[in-house]
Amino acid sequence: MNYFLSINIFKKLTYHLIFLLGYIFLFTIACKKLERSNPKDGIVGVTTSEVILVDLSTVQITSTLNSIEGVSRVTQRGICWSKNPNPTNSDNFVDSGSGFGTFTCIIKGLEVNTKYYFRSFASNEKTTAYGNEVSYIINGPVITTKAASEVSYTSAKVGCLLVSDGGYSNVKQGICWGEFPNIDTLVNKIYADTKDFNYTISGLENGKAYYYKAFAITNSGIVFGSELNFNTLGSNTPSLTTKSVINIGVYTAASGGEITNDGGLSITSKGVCWSKSSNPTINDNKSSDGSGSGSYSSQLTGLEKGTTYYVRAYATNSKGTSYGNEVIFNTYLESVPTLSTIGITNIKVSSASSGGTISSDGGLPINAKGVCWNTFSNPTTKDYKTSDGSGTTNYSSQLTGLQEGTTYYVRSYATNSKGTSYGDEVSFKTYIASTPTISTTGISNIKISSALCGGTISDDGGLPITSKGICWSTSNIPTINDNKTSEGSGSDSYTSKMSGLIAGVTYNVRAYATNAKGTSYGNVINFRALSMGSTSTISDIDGNTYKTVYIGFQNWMTENLKTTRYNDGSSIPNITYNSQWVTLSGAWAYYNNDATNNAKFGKLYNWHVIDSATNQNKNVCPTGWHVPSVPELMVLFDYLGGYNVAGGKMKEIGTVNWKSPNTDATNSSLFTGLPGGRRTENGIYTEVGENGYWWSSTEYLTYSSTLLRLGNGGGGAEWFDIRKETGLSIRCLQD
Repeated sequence: MNYFLSINIFKKLTYHLIFLLGYIFLFTIACKKLERSNPKDGIVGVTTSEVILVDLSTVQITSTLNSIEGVSRVTQRGICWSKNPNPTNSDNFVDSGSGFGTFTCIIKGLEVNTKYYFRSFASNEKTTAYGNEVSYIINGPVITTKAASEVSYTSAKVGCLLVSDGGYSNVKQGICWGEFPNIDTLVNKIYADTKDFNYTISGLENGKAYYYKAFAITNSGIVFGSELNFNTLGSNTPSLTTKSVINIGVYTAASGGEITNDGGLSITSKGVCWSKSSNPTINDNKSSDGSGSGSYSSQLTGLEKGTTYYVRAYATNSKGTSYGNEVIFNTYLESVPTLSTIGITNIKVSSASSGGTISSDGGLPINAKGVCWNTFSNPTTKDYKTSDGSGTTNYSSQLTGLQEGTTYYVRSYATNSKGTSYGDEVSFKTYIASTPTISTTGISNIKISSALCGGTISDDGGLPITSKGICWSTSNIPTINDNKTSEGSGSDSYTSKMSGLIAGVTYNVRAYATNAKGTSYGNVINFRALSMGSTSTISDIDGNTYKTVYIGFQNWMTENLKTTRYNDGSSIPNITYNSQWVTLSGAWAYYNNDATNNAKFGKLYNWHVIDSATNQNKNVCPTGWHVPSVPELMVLFDYLGGYNVAGGKMKEIGTVNWKSPNTDATNSSLFTGLPGGRRTENGIYTEVGENGYWWSSTEYLTYSSTLLRLGNGGGGAEWFDIRKETGLSIRCLQD
């Protein structure tokens, strides 16, 4: 039984094996037929080549479609593309006919700086095959179109921004515009002169749509920004409002209008119209107030007294006439004027100021106006009054002859043929007079025999200042019975010069001011007059500091001048070449052109730095100082015992800077004269260590001026003239 079971099982297995082998054979034959008839597996036959740039929106791609075994024909071929990978002919594509072989496609309308994917394809009635994928980015400028602004009836502001030139040189950008969308021409255009550019397009029609976009032109083509649009405002009749009616009288009034929109067209006429009936028009009474937009004022005349009127502003353009809101008012009946009193100001001991504001003349001319006052309430024109003319203009009035410390009542008044009316009543109290209030200003410009001081009057006490000045004494409390100055009258601040002081003495000084109530004094300030031989320092505009000394009543610098500038800041030329030294303008030099001589001897200057005609009144000395004149040198010599001995008292002691023998040098005056030598008119340096030369400001002849000389061979001081081109030292004397 087991034997037969085994035979049956073997037969069944054999049968199934034969069936399976037959199925495999038939499936293999079917697949080979399908391979020969279906080009889908022939994708290796479609080749996409590299992308070639044509311009900034166009590329060219050449592809090859090889014959495929078993495929008899190709009904369509081309290039498909997308911004996403693996494009198909369901995306964008260019058709390039049918059949096998090589074909070229031009693809337009691409965007710059955007990555695209391309594949060639081939189709027949059975299926579609695709070639390899290539990608490409067209590099180009990036330009942005700005939104329109300031859009009016005939203009609008547009703009562009060149974000990147894309690596191109000489990019020309701008804006183009037109009346229709999808602008493809640059007929209406403006080139930009900056990367960030704004431009106002003018001459447009109102109420119309316009389209515009930015562009950038390179040698590879043109790139556009996004296309935008705007609508100019449409024309219409004007829009306006009516002003309130003011200055209402018996027969006249005033109004006007405010044009808020001209409707896009020129205003040819404007004004106000009025009538006794509502909604007046330009066919009723009207004013004519010119043309143009904006605010305007109008006068209504020929009115009837005590009558109700209706008023509207109007404005006309080529579209028609528009009216403002209606305003109603009543003219007055004839009456006395209406006015108010201006508040009291400038209150003094015996005077004050007021005035009036007339709001209505009552329909009749004002023939008198002013203010009236008295010490009791409700003053009239029968009391004290001013007369300030006629007419309706506002006015100011002066109240005079008042009593100090007294309360007054004041009303403005105005008179027409109907009578006199009064403004509101105001009251005030006059001041009680007192002596002035004054303060003493600081001491300045202290010298041996003089100094400056002054005063500031903060209150005149309600009465005129009749005299003022400063007083001084060696006592603690100076008065006007001591030494004093007189600076006139009035309450202005002032400065006074104290003179006749004694050297080295301490003084007390204070300002004073006098009115009818008496004399007041400022605070006391003390100072000491300088003594003979007092020393100090002074600086020039270059910052050089010099010691100074009082010799007699004169304050001298004890060092030679070193400045390179006038005290107004302008430069003095430094001339080193001998051939250039002969000059008619101011110049300076170091001795031997050696800057190390500056610290000891200062600089050498020609006389033209002193001559006011040459240097246009510029001062070479520090402010408040000057080059001495011959008479001022004589004062110095006289104080030192005469010119025969003055030189020895002015020269530095010893032979460190002076060559031997430096006769009679004591420097008892502390002038400290040094032998700085000179530079001749030919530019030659000479005599350093032997002689010191200093310019005076006194001109001798047109070509020469006077100098002071101190020499090493004697104790005298000499003066004589020398050519102005010579270079000498300068010592300055306080003014």
